[in-house]
Amino acid sequence: MCTYDDETMEPVPPKLNPGEREVVMICHDECIFHTNECKRRMWLRDNEQPIKKKGNGHAIHVSDYICETTGHLALTPAQIAAQEALPPNSRLQSYDARKIIYPGKDHDKCKTHLAVNIFEYTNPNKIGLWVFDCSSAHEGLAEDALNVHNMNINLGGKQRHMRDTIIPLSNPPPSPGKIDTRGTTQSMSYPSDHPNPDLAGKAKGMKVVLQERESAWDEFERRRGGKKLLGKCKDCQMSNIKKDAARQLALAEAMGTDDTISDEVLEAAQSEDFVNEKPRIQHYLESRGHKCLFLPKFHCELNPIEMLWGYVKYRFRNATDGKFPTARELIPQCLDLCNVHTIRIFFRKSWRYIDAYRKGLDARQAAFAVKEYKSHRRVGLTRDILATLAMVWCTLMSSHNLILHVS
Repeated sequence: MCTYDDETMEPVPPKLNPGEREVVMICHDECIFHTNECKRRMWLRDNEQPIKKKGNGHAIHVSDYICETTGHLALTPAQIAAQEALPPNSRLQSYDARKIIYPGKDHDKCKTHLAVNIFEYTNPNKIGLWVFDCSSAHEGLAEDALNVHNMNINLGGKQRHMRDTIIPLSNPPPSPGKIDTRGTTQSMSYPSDHPNPDLAGKAKGMKVVLQERESAWDEFERRRGGKKLLGKCKDCQMSNIKKDAARQLALAEAMGTDDTISDEVLEAAQSEDFVNEKPRIQHYLESRGHKCLFLPKFHCELNPIEMLWGYVKYRFRNATDGKFPTARELIPQCLDLCNVHTIRIFFRKSWRYIDAYRKGLDARQAAFAVKEYKSHRRVGLTRDILATLAMVWCTLMSSHNLILHVS
Protein backbone atom coordinates (compact mmCIF):
# COMPACT_ATOMS: atom_id res chain seq x y z
CA MET A 1 0.00 0.00 0.00
CA CYS A 2 1.02 3.58 -0.58
CA THR A 3 1.87 5.67 2.50
CA TYR A 4 1.42 9.42 2.92
CA ASP A 5 3.61 12.13 4.40
CA ASP A 6 2.60 13.11 7.94
CA GLU A 7 2.75 16.84 7.20
CA THR A 8 1.72 17.30 3.56
CA MET A 9 -0.30 14.09 3.10
CA GLU A 10 1.42 13.64 -0.27
CA PRO A 11 1.73 10.00 -1.43
CA VAL A 12 4.92 8.00 -0.91
CA PRO A 13 4.85 5.18 -3.50
CA PRO A 14 5.55 1.66 -2.18
CA LYS A 15 8.50 -0.41 -3.31
CA LEU A 16 7.06 -3.29 -5.31
CA ASN A 17 8.80 -6.47 -6.34
CA PRO A 18 8.44 -7.75 -9.91
CA GLY A 19 4.91 -9.05 -10.46
CA GLU A 20 3.45 -7.24 -7.43
CA ARG A 21 0.65 -4.69 -7.68
CA GLU A 22 -0.23 -1.90 -5.31
CA VAL A 23 -3.27 -2.45 -3.08
CA VAL A 24 -5.68 0.42 -2.48
CA MET A 25 -8.32 0.32 0.26
CA ILE A 26 -11.78 1.55 -0.74
CA CYS A 27 -14.32 2.12 2.04
CA HIS A 28 -18.06 2.11 1.49
CA ASP A 29 -20.93 3.21 3.66
CA GLU A 30 -24.41 4.68 3.48
CA CYS A 31 -25.97 7.60 5.28
CA ILE A 32 -29.43 9.14 5.44
CA PHE A 33 -30.06 12.88 5.52
CA HIS A 34 -33.42 14.43 6.39
CA THR A 35 -34.81 17.72 5.19
CA ASN A 36 -35.69 18.80 8.75
CA GLU A 37 -32.23 17.96 10.03
CA CYS A 38 -31.42 21.57 10.92
CA LYS A 39 -29.46 23.31 13.65
CA ARG A 40 -30.87 22.72 17.12
CA ARG A 41 -29.57 25.98 18.60
CA MET A 42 -30.95 29.39 17.71
CA TRP A 43 -31.15 32.93 19.05
CA LEU A 44 -34.57 33.89 20.45
CA ARG A 45 -36.03 36.92 22.19
CA ASP A 46 -37.44 36.63 25.67
CA ASN A 47 -40.70 34.67 25.83
CA GLU A 48 -40.22 33.33 22.27
CA GLN A 49 -40.56 29.64 21.54
CA PRO A 50 -38.89 27.87 18.60
CA ILE A 51 -41.30 26.65 15.93
CA LYS A 52 -39.99 23.33 14.70
CA LYS A 53 -41.40 21.09 12.01
CA LYS A 54 -42.80 17.76 13.11
CA GLY A 55 -40.92 14.66 12.03
CA ASN A 56 -37.61 14.30 10.27
CA GLY A 57 -38.92 15.26 6.86
CA HIS A 58 -38.11 13.66 3.53
CA ALA A 59 -35.19 11.23 3.56
CA ILE A 60 -32.24 11.45 1.18
CA HIS A 61 -30.10 8.32 1.02
CA VAL A 62 -26.41 8.61 0.10
CA SER A 63 -24.16 5.68 -0.80
CA ASP A 64 -20.52 6.61 -1.34
CA TYR A 65 -17.01 5.19 -1.71
CA ILE A 66 -13.76 6.85 -0.68
CA CYS A 67 -10.10 5.89 -1.07
CA GLU A 68 -6.77 7.52 -0.23
CA THR A 69 -5.62 7.86 -3.83
CA THR A 70 -8.47 9.97 -5.23
CA GLY A 71 -10.59 10.85 -2.20
CA HIS A 72 -14.11 10.37 -3.53
CA LEU A 73 -14.22 7.50 -6.01
CA ALA A 74 -14.98 9.58 -9.08
CA LEU A 75 -13.42 10.72 -12.32
CA THR A 76 -11.70 14.09 -12.56
CA PRO A 77 -12.97 16.68 -15.07
CA ALA A 78 -10.08 15.80 -17.39
CA GLN A 79 -10.94 12.10 -17.21
CA ILE A 80 -14.60 12.86 -17.86
CA ALA A 81 -13.64 14.88 -20.93
CA ALA A 82 -11.55 11.95 -22.17
CA GLN A 83 -14.50 9.63 -21.67
CA GLU A 84 -16.87 11.94 -23.54
CA ALA A 85 -14.52 11.85 -26.52
CA LEU A 86 -14.95 8.08 -26.81
CA PRO A 87 -17.76 6.34 -28.71
CA PRO A 88 -20.86 5.85 -26.53
CA ASN A 89 -20.38 2.07 -26.34
CA SER A 90 -16.81 2.51 -25.01
CA ARG A 91 -17.61 4.94 -22.19
CA LEU A 92 -18.07 4.09 -18.53
CA GLN A 93 -21.70 3.84 -17.48
CA SER A 94 -21.13 6.32 -14.66
CA TYR A 95 -18.38 8.77 -13.76
CA ASP A 96 -19.05 8.88 -10.01
CA ALA A 97 -19.43 5.95 -7.59
CA ARG A 98 -21.59 8.06 -5.30
CA LYS A 99 -25.29 7.31 -5.49
CA ILE A 100 -27.88 9.68 -4.06
CA ILE A 101 -31.37 8.20 -3.82
CA TYR A 102 -34.62 10.00 -3.09
CA PRO A 103 -36.92 7.18 -1.91
CA GLY A 104 -40.64 7.59 -1.71
CA LYS A 105 -43.56 8.38 -3.96
CA ASP A 106 -42.78 10.45 -7.08
CA HIS A 107 -39.05 10.24 -6.38
CA ASP A 108 -36.23 8.09 -7.69
CA LYS A 109 -36.17 4.45 -6.76
CA CYS A 110 -33.10 2.67 -5.49
CA LYS A 111 -30.75 1.51 -8.25
CA THR A 112 -27.76 -0.78 -8.11
CA HIS A 113 -24.47 0.90 -8.85
CA LEU A 114 -21.12 -0.82 -9.24
CA ALA A 115 -18.01 1.25 -8.61
CA VAL A 116 -15.44 -1.27 -9.80
CA ASN A 117 -15.21 0.16 -13.32
CA ILE A 118 -14.53 3.64 -11.95
CA PHE A 119 -11.84 2.34 -9.60
CA GLU A 120 -10.08 0.41 -12.34
CA TYR A 121 -10.13 3.48 -14.57
CA THR A 122 -8.84 5.90 -11.91
CA ASN A 123 -6.40 3.39 -10.36
CA PRO A 124 -5.02 1.36 -13.27
CA ASN A 125 -3.09 -1.83 -12.54
CA LYS A 126 -4.01 -1.72 -8.84
CA ILE A 127 -5.87 -4.16 -6.61
CA GLY A 128 -8.82 -2.79 -4.68
CA LEU A 129 -9.38 -3.79 -1.07
CA TRP A 130 -13.11 -3.11 -0.77
CA VAL A 131 -14.29 -2.60 2.82
CA PHE A 132 -17.96 -2.81 3.82
CA ASP A 133 -19.76 -2.77 7.14
CA CYS A 134 -21.13 -6.01 8.53
CA SER A 135 -24.79 -5.76 7.52
CA SER A 136 -27.28 -8.29 6.24
CA ALA A 137 -27.51 -6.40 2.94
CA HIS A 138 -23.79 -6.73 2.26
CA GLU A 139 -23.58 -10.31 3.49
CA GLY A 140 -26.49 -11.51 1.37
CA LEU A 141 -25.84 -14.72 -0.52
CA ALA A 142 -26.40 -15.23 -4.21
CA GLU A 143 -29.57 -16.94 -5.45
CA ASP A 144 -27.61 -20.13 -6.22
CA ALA A 145 -25.44 -20.05 -3.08
CA LEU A 146 -24.89 -23.20 -1.03
CA ASN A 147 -27.34 -22.74 1.83
CA VAL A 148 -28.89 -25.63 3.74
CA HIS A 149 -31.83 -23.45 4.77
CA ASN A 150 -32.89 -23.33 1.12
CA MET A 151 -32.99 -27.13 0.84
CA ASN A 152 -35.62 -29.77 1.50
CA ILE A 153 -34.84 -33.20 2.87
CA ASN A 154 -36.04 -34.91 -0.30
CA LEU A 155 -35.70 -33.94 -3.94
CA GLY A 156 -37.95 -31.51 -5.78
CA GLY A 157 -40.49 -29.27 -4.15
CA LYS A 158 -40.00 -25.60 -3.38
CA GLN A 159 -36.24 -25.36 -3.04
CA ARG A 160 -33.68 -23.33 -4.91
CA HIS A 161 -31.34 -24.70 -7.54
CA MET A 162 -27.85 -24.18 -6.16
CA ARG A 163 -24.51 -24.04 -7.92
CA ASP A 164 -22.19 -27.00 -8.37
CA THR A 165 -19.51 -27.55 -5.74
CA ILE A 166 -16.44 -29.63 -5.01
CA ILE A 167 -16.80 -32.07 -2.11
CA PRO A 168 -14.35 -30.83 0.56
CA LEU A 169 -11.22 -32.82 1.29
CA SER A 170 -11.96 -32.25 4.99
CA ASN A 171 -14.97 -34.60 4.85
CA PRO A 172 -14.61 -37.88 6.80
CA PRO A 173 -12.38 -40.49 5.12
CA PRO A 174 -14.23 -43.30 3.32
CA SER A 175 -14.85 -46.65 4.95
CA PRO A 176 -12.73 -49.59 3.73
CA GLY A 177 -13.84 -50.64 0.27
CA LYS A 178 -15.94 -47.49 -0.30
CA ILE A 179 -15.32 -44.88 -3.00
CA ASP A 180 -13.50 -41.72 -1.94
CA THR A 181 -15.73 -38.88 -3.16
CA ARG A 182 -13.62 -36.11 -1.64
CA GLY A 183 -12.33 -33.61 -4.18
CA THR A 184 -14.89 -34.55 -6.84
CA THR A 185 -17.43 -32.21 -8.41
CA GLN A 186 -20.99 -32.49 -7.12
CA SER A 187 -24.08 -31.05 -8.76
CA MET A 188 -26.93 -29.89 -6.54
CA SER A 189 -29.56 -30.62 -9.21
CA TYR A 190 -30.24 -33.46 -11.61
CA PRO A 191 -29.44 -32.68 -15.27
CA SER A 192 -32.34 -31.66 -17.48
CA ASP A 193 -31.65 -34.65 -19.77
CA HIS A 194 -31.73 -37.22 -16.96
CA PRO A 195 -33.12 -40.57 -18.21
CA ASN A 196 -35.67 -40.59 -15.39
CA PRO A 197 -38.25 -37.88 -16.23
CA ASP A 198 -39.27 -37.70 -12.56
CA LEU A 199 -35.76 -36.50 -11.67
CA ALA A 200 -34.86 -34.36 -14.67
CA GLY A 201 -34.03 -30.78 -13.66
CA LYS A 202 -35.04 -31.19 -10.01
CA ALA A 203 -33.02 -30.09 -6.98
CA LYS A 204 -31.59 -33.08 -5.12
CA GLY A 205 -32.29 -32.10 -1.53
CA MET A 206 -30.24 -32.73 1.61
CA LYS A 207 -30.63 -36.50 1.74
CA VAL A 208 -29.38 -37.17 -1.79
CA VAL A 209 -26.55 -34.64 -1.42
CA LEU A 210 -25.32 -36.43 1.70
CA GLN A 211 -25.72 -39.86 0.10
CA GLU A 212 -23.52 -38.76 -2.79
CA ARG A 213 -20.92 -37.74 -0.22
CA GLU A 214 -20.58 -41.36 0.82
CA SER A 215 -18.30 -40.90 3.81
CA ALA A 216 -20.47 -38.06 5.17
CA TRP A 217 -23.60 -40.18 4.75
CA ASP A 218 -22.00 -43.13 6.56
CA GLU A 219 -21.02 -40.85 9.44
CA PHE A 220 -24.52 -39.43 9.55
CA GLU A 221 -26.12 -42.90 9.62
CA ARG A 222 -23.85 -43.89 12.49
CA ARG A 223 -24.83 -40.80 14.50
CA ARG A 224 -28.54 -40.99 13.65
CA GLY A 225 -29.03 -44.45 15.10
CA GLY A 226 -32.31 -45.16 13.29
CA LYS A 227 -34.07 -41.94 14.26
CA LYS A 228 -36.66 -40.44 11.93
CA LEU A 229 -35.41 -37.84 9.47
CA LEU A 230 -36.59 -34.35 10.35
CA GLY A 231 -36.05 -31.19 8.33
CA LYS A 232 -36.76 -28.68 11.09
CA CYS A 233 -38.73 -29.06 14.29
CA LYS A 234 -41.25 -26.49 15.54
CA ASP A 235 -38.65 -24.79 17.73
CA CYS A 236 -36.38 -24.23 14.73
CA GLN A 237 -39.18 -22.81 12.62
CA MET A 238 -40.06 -20.36 15.36
CA SER A 239 -36.46 -19.31 16.01
CA ASN A 240 -35.83 -18.83 12.31
CA ILE A 241 -38.06 -15.77 12.39
CA LYS A 242 -35.90 -14.02 14.95
CA LYS A 243 -32.46 -15.54 14.51
CA ASP A 244 -30.21 -15.88 11.53
CA ALA A 245 -28.85 -19.21 10.39
CA ALA A 246 -25.45 -18.88 12.03
CA ARG A 247 -26.93 -18.25 15.46
CA GLN A 248 -29.24 -21.23 15.08
CA LEU A 249 -26.37 -23.57 14.32
CA ALA A 250 -24.31 -22.26 17.23
CA LEU A 251 -27.27 -22.70 19.60
CA ALA A 252 -27.97 -26.21 18.36
CA GLU A 253 -24.36 -27.31 18.80
CA ALA A 254 -24.16 -25.74 22.26
CA MET A 255 -27.30 -27.55 23.43
CA GLY A 256 -26.03 -30.85 22.08
CA THR A 257 -29.48 -32.14 21.14
CA ASP A 258 -30.89 -33.73 18.00
CA ASP A 259 -34.31 -32.13 18.51
CA THR A 260 -33.30 -28.57 17.62
CA ILE A 261 -32.29 -29.04 14.02
CA SER A 262 -31.99 -32.04 11.76
CA ASP A 263 -28.78 -34.01 11.53
CA GLU A 264 -28.83 -33.46 7.77
CA VAL A 265 -28.61 -29.70 8.18
CA LEU A 266 -25.82 -29.94 10.73
CA GLU A 267 -23.89 -32.44 8.64
CA ALA A 268 -24.16 -30.36 5.48
CA ALA A 269 -23.41 -27.11 7.31
CA GLN A 270 -20.23 -28.62 8.74
CA SER A 271 -18.90 -29.10 5.20
CA GLU A 272 -16.48 -26.39 4.23
CA ASP A 273 -18.22 -25.58 0.97
CA PHE A 274 -21.42 -24.67 2.87
CA VAL A 275 -19.78 -23.01 5.88
CA ASN A 276 -17.38 -20.89 3.81
CA GLU A 277 -19.91 -19.77 1.21
CA LYS A 278 -19.08 -16.17 0.32
CA PRO A 279 -21.55 -13.29 0.01
CA ARG A 280 -22.67 -12.24 -3.44
CA ILE A 281 -20.68 -8.98 -3.40
CA GLN A 282 -17.49 -10.79 -2.41
CA HIS A 283 -17.93 -13.28 -5.26
CA TYR A 284 -18.28 -10.41 -7.72
CA LEU A 285 -15.26 -8.44 -6.47
CA GLU A 286 -13.00 -11.48 -6.41
CA SER A 287 -14.10 -12.38 -9.93
CA ARG A 288 -12.82 -8.95 -10.98
CA GLY A 289 -9.44 -9.60 -9.33
CA HIS A 290 -10.01 -7.53 -6.17
CA LYS A 291 -10.36 -8.31 -2.46
CA CYS A 292 -13.25 -7.83 -0.06
CA LEU A 293 -13.39 -7.33 3.72
CA PHE A 294 -16.26 -6.85 6.17
CA LEU A 295 -15.71 -4.73 9.27
CA PRO A 296 -16.59 -6.12 12.71
CA LYS A 297 -19.86 -4.91 14.15
CA PHE A 298 -19.95 -1.90 16.50
CA HIS A 299 -16.56 -0.57 15.38
CA CYS A 300 -17.42 2.39 13.15
CA GLU A 301 -14.10 4.02 14.05
CA LEU A 302 -12.41 1.57 11.69
CA ASN A 303 -14.27 3.00 8.69
CA PRO A 304 -12.95 6.44 7.68
CA ILE A 305 -16.09 7.25 5.71
CA GLU A 306 -17.93 7.58 9.03
CA MET A 307 -15.86 10.73 9.63
CA LEU A 308 -16.95 11.98 6.22
CA TRP A 309 -20.59 11.76 7.28
CA GLY A 310 -19.88 13.86 10.37
CA TYR A 311 -17.99 16.40 8.25
CA VAL A 312 -20.86 16.66 5.76
CA LYS A 313 -23.74 16.68 8.25
CA TYR A 314 -22.18 19.52 10.25
CA ARG A 315 -22.13 21.72 7.14
CA PHE A 316 -25.50 20.54 5.91
CA ARG A 317 -27.26 21.35 9.18
CA ASN A 318 -25.78 24.84 9.23
CA ALA A 319 -27.04 25.64 5.73
CA THR A 320 -30.35 23.81 5.25
CA ASP A 321 -33.73 25.50 5.60
CA GLY A 322 -35.90 22.39 5.97
CA LYS A 323 -37.05 22.33 2.34
CA PHE A 324 -36.48 19.34 0.08
CA PRO A 325 -35.23 21.28 -2.99
CA THR A 326 -32.63 22.99 -0.80
CA ALA A 327 -31.51 19.71 0.76
CA ARG A 328 -31.33 18.07 -2.66
CA GLU A 329 -28.96 20.81 -3.83
CA LEU A 330 -26.95 21.11 -0.61
CA ILE A 331 -25.99 17.47 -0.05
CA PRO A 332 -23.83 17.04 -3.19
CA GLN A 333 -22.20 20.42 -2.50
CA CYS A 334 -21.36 19.48 1.10
CA LEU A 335 -19.96 16.13 -0.02
CA ASP A 336 -17.74 17.79 -2.62
CA LEU A 337 -16.36 20.20 0.00
CA CYS A 338 -14.40 17.31 1.52
CA ASN A 339 -11.23 17.13 -0.58
CA VAL A 340 -8.69 14.34 -0.95
CA HIS A 341 -6.38 15.87 1.69
CA THR A 342 -9.11 15.71 4.34
CA ILE A 343 -10.11 12.19 3.34
CA ARG A 344 -6.49 11.05 3.73
CA ILE A 345 -6.55 12.46 7.26
CA PHE A 346 -9.68 10.39 7.96
CA PHE A 347 -7.90 7.28 6.69
CA ARG A 348 -4.86 8.02 8.83
CA LYS A 349 -7.00 8.16 11.97
CA SER A 350 -8.66 4.82 11.16
CA TRP A 351 -5.25 3.26 10.48
CA ARG A 352 -4.14 4.35 13.96
CA TYR A 353 -7.19 2.67 15.49
CA ILE A 354 -6.36 -0.51 13.59
CA ASP A 355 -2.78 -0.38 14.86
CA ALA A 356 -3.97 0.18 18.44
CA TYR A 357 -6.30 -2.83 18.37
CA ARG A 358 -3.60 -4.93 16.74
CA LYS A 359 -1.38 -4.15 19.74
CA GLY A 360 -3.99 -5.48 22.15
CA LEU A 361 -5.45 -2.22 23.46
CA ASP A 362 -9.10 -2.03 24.46
CA ALA A 363 -11.52 0.62 23.19
CA ARG A 364 -10.71 3.18 25.91
CA GLN A 365 -6.96 2.73 25.55
CA ALA A 366 -7.19 2.84 21.75
CA ALA A 367 -9.14 6.12 21.79
CA PHE A 368 -6.49 7.65 24.06
CA ALA A 369 -3.61 6.39 21.89
CA VAL A 370 -5.17 7.74 18.69
CA LYS A 371 -5.39 11.23 20.20
CA GLU A 372 -1.96 11.11 21.83
CA TYR A 373 0.09 9.72 18.93
CA LYS A 374 -0.12 11.32 15.49
CA SER A 375 2.22 9.12 13.44
CA HIS A 376 1.00 7.86 10.09
CA ARG A 377 -0.96 4.57 10.38
CA ARG A 378 0.43 3.68 13.80
CA VAL A 379 0.46 4.57 17.47
CA GLY A 380 3.29 4.21 19.97
CA LEU A 381 4.48 1.11 21.74
CA THR A 382 1.94 -0.57 23.99
CA ARG A 383 4.01 -0.13 27.14
CA ASP A 384 4.46 3.59 26.41
CA ILE A 385 0.74 4.07 25.80
CA LEU A 386 -0.25 2.32 29.02
CA ALA A 387 2.37 4.23 31.01
CA THR A 388 1.20 7.58 29.62
CA LEU A 389 -2.44 6.68 30.24
CA ALA A 390 -1.67 5.71 33.83
CA MET A 391 0.17 8.98 34.35
CA VAL A 392 -2.75 11.02 33.01
CA TRP A 393 -5.17 9.07 35.18
CA CYS A 394 -3.07 9.64 38.31
CA THR A 395 -2.87 13.36 37.53
CA LEU A 396 -6.64 13.59 37.18
CA MET A 397 -7.20 11.70 40.42
CA SER A 398 -4.71 13.88 42.28
CA SER A 399 -6.42 17.04 41.06
CA HIS A 400 -9.78 15.63 42.05
CA ASN A 401 -8.60 14.74 45.56
CA LEU A 402 -7.01 18.19 45.96
CA ILE A 403 -10.25 19.91 45.05
CA LEU A 404 -12.17 17.78 47.51
CA HIS A 405 -9.66 18.51 50.24
CA VAL A 406 -9.80 22.27 49.70
CA SER A 407 -13.58 22.38 49.64
